[in-house]
Amino acid sequence: MRLYKKKIIYSDGSIYEGTGYDRNGEFIRSGKGLEYNKFGLPVYDGDYAENRRHGTGTLYWCGVICYEGEFRDGVEHGTGSLFDPCFLTYKDFPFADSTKGPLLYEGDIADGLRHGRGCEYAYMLVNKKFQRYLVYSGDFYEGWHHGKGKEYDPVPDYNSGRIHSRLTYEGDFIEGCRDGKGKEYHEEDGQLWYEGDFVNEAWHGKGREYADDGTLIYEGDFVNNTWHGKGREYADGAAPVYDGEWAGGERNGTGIEFHENGRVYYNGEWANGEKNGKGKVYYENGRLCYDGEWGNNVANGSGRLYYESGQLCYSGSFVNGTCTGAGRLYSKDGTLYHEGRFHNGEPVADTTGNALNFLNSAATTGRSLTWFLDLLKEAGPLLLSTVF
Repeated sequence: MRLYKKKIIYSDGSIYEGTGYDRNGEFIRSGKGLEYNKFGLPVYDGDYAENRRHGTGTLYWCGVICYEGEFRDGVEHGTGSLFDPCFLTYKDFPFADSTKGPLLYEGDIADGLRHGRGCEYAYMLVNKKFQRYLVYSGDFYEGWHHGKGKEYDPVPDYNSGRIHSRLTYEGDFIEGCRDGKGKEYHEEDGQLWYEGDFVNEAWHGKGREYADDGTLIYEGDFVNNTWHGKGREYADGAAPVYDGEWAGGERNGTGIEFHENGRVYYNGEWANGEKNGKGKVYYENGRLCYDGEWGNNVANGSGRLYYESGQLCYSGSFVNGTCTGAGRLYSKDGTLYHEGRFHNGEPVADTTGNALNFLNSAATTGRSLTWFLDLLKEAGPLLLSTVF
């Protein structure tokens, strides 16, 4: 097989100039060659084998380079670089010449598609000049971001006129979407924002969320970017604030709220972010303070209030955080001071219109109503903002 140079003009006006050989009266393109369209603009410049583009070469569109790299059996295959031939303002790119558009991709190619490992680029106008920045680096599959990879956002510097890329995500991808295990970063400063499971771009599954300063604020279950399921909320990245069930980003179900010293403050039921249902509140020393029903984040229903010593103080009805309805009040030594009705924390007349025995009883002779209220408040200082 002897190669020789030849120029062929085809019926559609396209031209081939390069080497080849004759086989059964037909010229077979092989070796180095150039293709031109009918307008004389280059189409391909590179290697041929058996009439096909095969080896290394350069592909053109309207005379502008759109691909440089390897070919196999007529298509782009191997390693190569893709360029944007349609970007008519390519002259504004300091790193491009008049025959090459801006770089869009460099890496592995399979059957004309991005496939394997590679990097993707985009452009941004900075001080009247387009600057290139990295968009994605990692695995590709049939043109998709697929496998392990990293995504970036542009950060322009208008003083220098340059631009750099800031990491926004690293982890798993499935067909172009964040899906699997990954880490997402704040766009403003690059601090870690979330690490855990992703499904179709959303935080979904097990994960951790961080504040702007990098401190942990939540770890647990997520559904569509919200705290949902079982999870723990933190303060200052260390001390737990709440541990329990969530729905739609709010405390819902059963859960535990903590004192600053780490001891349990509230253990019970929640609804829409508020204490609602059955629940217990504890003093900082761990002793029981209140045990009963809740509504709208305050004591509502029946409940029991205890002194810090553990002695029962009040047992009865609560409405909107106050002792209202039937109840009993006890002293610190367990003596029953009064059994009757209360309204907004104060004793009221009974149904017969008679004064309550409380103020006239032997146990309270000479005591004022202020003394009574002080006694009641003394029982649960931690509940003043909720129960009372």
